[in-house]
Amino acid sequence: MLDGHLKYQSIVRDKALSKISSDPENVESLWFLSLFNILSNRPYEADIYLRNLEILLPNNPWPCAYRTIVNFASWNPWKASLIADRANKRNPNYFLKSLSDISAIFRGSFWRLKSALNSVPNAIKSVDESLKPIEK
Repeated sequence: MLDGHLKYQSIVRDKALSKISSDPENVESLWFLSLFNILSNRPYEADIYLRNLEILLPNNPWPCAYRTIVNFASWNPWKASLIADRANKRNPNYFLKSLSDISAIFRGSFWRLKSALNSVPNAIKSVDESLKPIEK
């Protein structure tokens, strides 16, 4: 049944917060709270939970990628660039490199345009390749 009043959100959010209070390293609850706050247009709160995920999952580039996008979308390209630069040094990949270049350009580092012209197409190609079905 559909819940047009979105009452389920507060129930699920309360459960996640309860789990976090007893286990601050509960990755599933941190992901839920991060994404819930993104969808609720609460970038500051999402950034906090994504930062915790970044610490708990240092080899996973996705918390950093989401965190970069959240900060970039909330018009904080300086922080977004810093996050993406550090993440790309720790886990080099085209997606993080392109996020780093784009956010750096928006913060005024126009010399990164040349790098972005390379990293963005490579990121698109990388994402396209990862979405292709595996041939048997």
